[in-house]
Amino acid sequence: MLKKIIKDSLYKNSLYLIINSILISLFGFIFWNITTKLFTMEQVGIATTLISAQSIIGLLASLGFSTSIIRFYSKIEKKDELINNSIILNTIFSLIVGTIFILGISIFSPKLSITPSQKIIFILSSSIWTLFSTTNSIFIAQKKSKLVLVKNLIFSITKLILPFTFVTLGAYGIFNSLNIATLLSLTFTLLIIKYKPKFKLNKEIIKNTLKFSLSNHLSSVFNTSFGYVTPLIITNLINPETTALFYIPWMIGNILFFIPIAVSQSFLAENSHNDKSNIKKSLKFTYLLTIPSVVFTIIISKYLLIFFKPEYAKATLFLQLISISTLFYSYNTIKNASLSIKHKNKQLIISNLIIAITSITLTILLINKGLIGIAIAWITSQIICCFYLILQKQ
Repeated sequence: MLKKIIKDSLYKNSLYLIINSILISLFGFIFWNITTKLFTMEQVGIATTLISAQSIIGLLASLGFSTSIIRFYSKIEKKDELINNSIILNTIFSLIVGTIFILGISIFSPKLSITPSQKIIFILSSSIWTLFSTTNSIFIAQKKSKLVLVKNLIFSITKLILPFTFVTLGAYGIFNSLNIATLLSLTFTLLIIKYKPKFKLNKEIIKNTLKFSLSNHLSSVFNTSFGYVTPLIITNLINPETTALFYIPWMIGNILFFIPIAVSQSFLAENSHNDKSNIKKSLKFTYLLTIPSVVFTIIISKYLLIFFKPEYAKATLFLQLISISTLFYSYNTIKNASLSIKHKNKQLIISNLIIAITSITLTILLINKGLIGIAIAWITSQIICCFYLILQKQ
């Protein structure tokens, strides 16, 4: 079995990405453990709100080019121009979206007070974060997932040191620590790929990839909106302390989500070379890894949260419910990758729109029930999406 996995590129690249996710999550676990001890719960809540806002900007500005790089890299002769298009357009759009958010911050998140200097840092760092996320796709498309691991290790190790330096800055100490670590990791990536910026875009490549990019972009926005929008909802409708109680277990639960995400990315890269969809193989491999991970997380969930601070144990049931949702999330993620490969853009967008509308609407309606209401909103959205995808002809 092990020999088969090593020889099979889908399994091998999936495992590299999963190992990458586990190690990055482990470092993330340590990072947030450090910050919860150095900073107050309110400061952690404000920082996670800022990080979520930045992530939303990065997501909106990405325009789906990450997926397009993976999908089309092997089929396009001018590979450097495909990468250049993505980097230049992502930079421009992230600066625009970041500026819009800052100008309208009193509307988007009235409880966030940002100084003029931090506003500039926020806009620039949003652009850096967008490129950081996009450049992962270059290594995945080249089937060099080991470099994704190296890149993210640079990010993870650096961010562990910086919070001690920025304690006096409060919430912005956490936020700036992540931004500096992101910049160093991004610099490494650009040096490895020997990127030389060209301010002239290849319109032909844009034309050939735009439809695929935008459909995947919409589906990605809808798919991940819950995790990014919810901290802003909690901070503004309840308080930053509850945001911290949400974010820490949500971060732990996301470690489980990385398993189907990694397999689906490898699945997509494989099928850019070979159009024969192998969805059963991907699903089987995903659940082989997911089920024992979910059971293990449920068992030790209370102890994981106590490791941060005893106060975080209040979110034990929330973490257990999020862990269970991985079983539905895994199916939805692999099925959506199959829809993407087959260019079934309408179904792909609808499936993720179901998740976005259901989860966010129910979160607002059930916010008075606290974290349990939020968990119910998330699980319900995944189950409904699951039923929708089962009904679709693959």
